[in-house]
Amino acid sequence: MDRLRRVAKARRTSIAALIRDAVDRTVPDGDADRVERQRRAFVVAGAFTSGRSDVAERHDQALADETRW
Repeated sequence: MDRLRRVAKARRTSIAALIRDAVDRTVPDGDADRVERQRRAFVVAGAFTSGRSDVAERHDQALADETRW
């Protein structure tokens, strides 16, 4: 766990992302396109801001308030 924390911090990523990458390298997925889409989604996750500070606590309401859905 200590090693994972150090590497995650150095790479500025999450421990979960490190584990996903390790699993993907160890256990290849037959659906490479899905894996690539997933990789791209993880890269941008958290890269934007809604301008709201309470989304984590009120995510259901925040989504319900969104008119673009």
